[in-house]
Amino acid sequence: MEWQVPEMVIVVRINQEKITRSERRISSAKSKSAKSMRPKEDEESTSNKKGYTSATNTVVTRSSMVDNVIPITAYYDSHGHLAEIAIMTCPSALHRKVIQAISLCVPFHSFLTKLVIRKGCLDYLLLHEISKLLPHSNITDVCLDDTYIPEGNYYVLLDQASNIKYLSLNRCRINDDVCKEIAFRIDFGQPAGKSLLALDLSSNKITDTGAKYFGDTLKKNRHLLHLNLLGNRISDVGFGYLLRHLQEFPLTCDEISDKKRRKMEYTIKKKEVYERCLDELARMQKADELCSMLSDKRSSLTNKHTKFKKAKKSTPQVTEQLSQTNIAEKMTHEIVGDLDDPYEDDNLIKKDNYYYSTGNLKLCSLNVAYNNIEFPSLLRVLEVLKYQCLLEKRPPNTGLMRIVLEGNYLPNACPELAHIDMFLKKAGVSHNSVPVQHSGSGKRRPSGLISRHRI
Repeated sequence: MEWQVPEMVIVVRINQEKITRSERRISSAKSKSAKSMRPKEDEESTSNKKGYTSATNTVVTRSSMVDNVIPITAYYDSHGHLAEIAIMTCPSALHRKVIQAISLCVPFHSFLTKLVIRKGCLDYLLLHEISKLLPHSNITDVCLDDTYIPEGNYYVLLDQASNIKYLSLNRCRINDDVCKEIAFRIDFGQPAGKSLLALDLSSNKITDTGAKYFGDTLKKNRHLLHLNLLGNRISDVGFGYLLRHLQEFPLTCDEISDKKRRKMEYTIKKKEVYERCLDELARMQKADELCSMLSDKRSSLTNKHTKFKKAKKSTPQVTEQLSQTNIAEKMTHEIVGDLDDPYEDDNLIKKDNYYYSTGNLKLCSLNVAYNNIEFPSLLRVLEVLKYQCLLEKRPPNTGLMRIVLEGNYLPNACPELAHIDMFLKKAGVSHNSVPVQHSGSGKRRPSGLISRHRI
């Protein structure tokens, strides 16, 4: 999509110092009653006082309106469709009605796909308002960079089923507790587990505990393509949690029983939908036969060769049943779809009466730059890449094609880095894409450059 220069800047002015409507009504009622009780002589003396107070109120209102200007920038594509709404650097706290006004406009702009609030003064209630508009819109990208919320309830954006594919929460002071909630929302079986493709959590306060939560999610999540954990506090232990499910791992008894249960539920649901489709097709056929009989009776009054036409129109029932079954199967597949399970039979290997999963081959990009990773992790990365390179992958599974390791405690050059680079190039060539720079940078850069580093 081609972007143009912002064509419109909407300025929203909110006066937070105004009195409420109820207080206005009470004050107006009191003034009316007092006016009726006063003598006419006192009206002239009080009129000047009333004018003075109203003048001061208007002055305060205007000054507060100037201080609470919230610029909203609208971006349009080359065809004149609204594509992005951005609120950048709010001088004061956003009002709830601003988000409600945006939600009212969303249904009329089907090409609106991006919402950006940078350095915005949000709170946990406004995040709930944003989460309400996502399911009723076509917004796929949400960026809340540099927007700190003490409650840390960023996960409410992933509670409901929506079209969100990219979520950016850079420099939001996210800790391990928030990571636990986010990882749970994108796990298998959750609404956002199928929609979210990229998660950006760079320059936060994530440690090995938060990395473990995401590593457990990668065990069953087969939709996430890119995970960015740049500029956090992850060591070799946390990096190992992220890598352990990208290669072969054994299944537990509970996971095998859950897999069988999901397959049974899928077959039962598919059978029910198939029978419904057959019944609907049979009803449609009966209705068509009744219509044809009525038309034949009407035509028999004027045509002498009706018997010949009826014999010609009659077709074998076998072909009709075959066509109905084929149509019913197609309708069932469109409604139910294929079985979406991380432990499908094609992804399992049986060894010595134990089941092993081939691992997560869907994650193709991992950024762990500027963490506390050291040389032992290179051996683990090399092991994962060797395994994925030798494994026969079926599309859309690609395996790791991009790893960013710079800014860690790694050597400038070593055989392990050369082998990692070779395997990544092979993965990129096999899938007709070129991997981005991923090698280590030698000496660790100052921590102040973390927030200015771009991927």
